Amino acid sequence: MRSNFKLIRENSKYLLETYRFRLIMLFLICFNIYGTGYLTTNETYIDGILVILTNGYYIVSMLAMFLINTINTIDMYENNIFYIIRFKNRKEYLLQLIKNVIISNLILFFINILVLLIGMNVFVNNFVLENILDYSIPNVVYLLFYLLRMMVLIQMISVISLLIIKLFNVKISIIANIIIWLFIMVSPYNMGAVVNSILDMHIFISDYFRLHLYSGFILEVLCSTIYITILLIISYIMFYITKNKMRQIGGL
Repeated sequence: MRSNFKLIRENSKYLLETYRFRLIMLFLICFNIYGTGYLTTNETYIDGILVILTNGYYIVSMLAMFLINTINTIDMYENNIFYIIRFKNRKEYLLQLIKNVIISNLILFFINILVLLIGMNVFVNNFVLENILDYSIPNVVYLLFYLLRMMVLIQMISVISLLIIKLFNVKISIIANIIIWLFIMVSPYNMGAVVNSILDMHIFISDYFRLHLYSGFILEVLCSTIYITILLIISYIMFYITKNKMRQIGGL
């Protein structure tokens, strides 16, 4: 267990030093400058962050960045043949690959939020605590919930993208991600529609990167939990299909 953790840590350290990761960081800085410098006009601090994080162009830029990082992590991982031969079977190999992608994307997510906050501190200084939507909770509490949901959804998309790559190929995974991006860009965004029960919950993943009205905060948390659980079940099924059917170990 300790050996696996050490290997993951070493892989993460190596990944952060690669030329590709530096390009990802440059991309990250650019779209955060766009978000904090342009989208936050006349917005308060917390509301400005939510405006940025729910903007279609910003979301797609983030998801594209995480897809590139996922592919980069897989490529780096699988080109290390001395690392791969340590594994006893395909299941262990695939689990470690997933762990590497999750940790890599988790690091990238926190770096992205840090850069976003730095930009907010430069461009926005109007910090206001107030209730958000029709919920009786402070906007900062909702922001933390939104960030947690966003992080989990990004990880779920990344894991599913990884499994598609191993089951089919990179091109199929990229196409699947582009479809998600198109839904985010073109799907109707009606803030007037209220979700009153679980039966009304949104079915497209793009809706969980947006702000929607729910009859209560607890209902939004419940609907989000149900949706993420469904994605977990899909990932679990895909994992066992991929473990048995993937084309090869090592190489994209």
